[in-house]
Amino acid sequence: MFTSSLFSRPLTPSVPVPTFFFDTFTPFSSRTGFISARLQKFVDAAHLSRNGSTLPTNDITFPLSLYDPRPPPLYPYHRAVSSFSAVVQLYARSNQLDSGRKLAARTSSTDGRCRFGCSVTESSHHIFVQCPHFTTIRLATTNDIISRANALLGLYQLDLSCLPRLSDLLHRFLQDGSHWPAHRSFFYLGLAPKLDPLFQHDQLRHLSGLQKETIAAGLNGILHHAAILCAGRIWGIVRRRSASSLPSRLESNVSPRVKELLLPSFLTYIPSSSPFLRITPSTSPSS
Repeated sequence: MFTSSLFSRPLTPSVPVPTFFFDTFTPFSSRTGFISARLQKFVDAAHLSRNGSTLPTNDITFPLSLYDPRPPPLYPYHRAVSSFSAVVQLYARSNQLDSGRKLAARTSSTDGRCRFGCSVTESSHHIFVQCPHFTTIRLATTNDIISRANALLGLYQLDLSCLPRLSDLLHRFLQDGSHWPAHRSFFYLGLAPKLDPLFQHDQLRHLSGLQKETIAAGLNGILHHAAILCAGRIWGIVRRRSASSLPSRLESNVSPRVKELLLPSFLTYIPSSSPFLRITPSTSPSS
């Protein structure tokens, strides 16, 4: 007893009180473990990681939760005199625009290269975002976005030059870059990057939550309206270029057959009224 009392035993270490708790049911992934964050964010990040490497060769998009959630303006869809721009967006979203890649996959009439001289495959993304033939249209659209955004911000005594992140987004909205999910622009689908993170700036602290939401909704409308008009103008030029090549094919198919037609001698006074017709009068009189 006496010897045992002289033996010093170490104190039992204290366990810190946990500062967080899992929910009763917590999702688990064999690759990442327990998912303590919001499940929607985890699914979006996993989808982005899985499909990011296939972007250069496939016209795919990402979950809409990665983009600004505000609804588009009603005018281009409900009140516009022409619905061409809305139809272009509808076909683009359903991946049904007859781009060079799509035509090459369906028929053997084209090799899929850009019809404006670029030595790359003509995808929807290339036509709307990358093709240098439409640089002037994209620059004009960007200038319109900046002008309208400055007018909106001026109502709240704000200067766009003092908001570098927002200014960078507006100036490069029609281009690929880090301001887009996966650095890939999908403006022609009617999508816009999230705007809420751009309003975390010292110059905006004096604004109320309602004022910030009003500005964000206004900017989203400006971007969407400019994007749908830009896509409509670009695709209209693409369609005119495709239509301009039809007469040459028609002439090559019709001319050889028409040239063999002969007129009787009593109709030789009738002039040819079509550039595709080369009518030769008969040398022998008709009976």
